Amino acid sequence: MKKYHFEPGDVIKMKSLWTYIATYPIWHYGIVVEDNQVIHFNMNVEVFAMKIIKTDMETFLGAGSQLQKCFMSDVHSDYTPKKIVERAYSVLGTDFGGYDLVTNNCEHFANWCASGDKFSNQVLFSEGNHSFGEKFIENLVDNVVGKPLNSVINTLECIIDFCDEWDL
Repeated sequence: MKKYHFEPGDVIKMKSLWTYIATYPIWHYGIVVEDNQVIHFNMNVEVFAMKIIKTDMETFLGAGSQLQKCFMSDVHSDYTPKKIVERAYSVLGTDFGGYDLVTNNCEHFANWCASGDKFSNQVLFSEGNHSFGEKFIENLVDNVVGKPLNSVINTLECIIDFCDEWDL
């Protein structure tokens, strides 16, 4: 297993596989809680629901890429690393108020742990009159929903080819 050089309390992010569907960077966020362990807001496959879960770093990274630490200047944290970890553990196993792409996602969770405030810079990002969430959903719909089956299959094949090319 690869060793990562993060400390408990670090807010980390990785470029999500969804980036390659949405055509712009989408980051998945988590909190490092101990050596090679991350708490993050993601799908709990055991109950098939979005929950705050704890996984190893490799599972967190999944099919993503560009794993990196978020600097505290990005997060605006007044909490100590120990307090950030405590906050992450305090909601482990919960649905954190219910997942919502725009109002309650993994970045909201990580920022809440680190600062006490739920916010997502990705959601605040706007291009023209569209927010990130609107743009993501629009691209997903444009690329998959309502398309002939062969178009959906082509999109999925592109994702699979990308994963194969990068050994993901």
